[in-house]
Amino acid sequence: MSDRLDQLWRDESNWARGTYRCAEDPRIVVPGRGTTIYTVNFAHRRAAWTLILGTFIGFSVVTVLPIVLDARPLVLFLCIGAGLLAVIGIHAWLLRAYDE
Repeated sequence: MSDRLDQLWRDESNWARGTYRCAEDPRIVVPGRGTTIYTVNFAHRRAAWTLILGTFIGFSVVTVLPIVLDARPLVLFLCIGAGLLAVIGIHAWLLRAYDE
């Protein structure tokens, strides 16, 4: 399976303007090209939900918590960290759900 995934990843027709789109590739997150460490497989059915949910929850945490907690510098720092953890957690959960 790994050889097939590598072959799909190397195929130039699956790449357009720096984005990866391959419906045959079951991975949501794939290694990027150039300076990008990882990128999303935009042809995957869960990719859109991963981006939408992760972005929504991450931005909600970063914008709502500082207002509720009186926006001190430490609170802002903690909220940004919590937002990033929320995005990473949702991505990990969706990847794990796909592997099962």
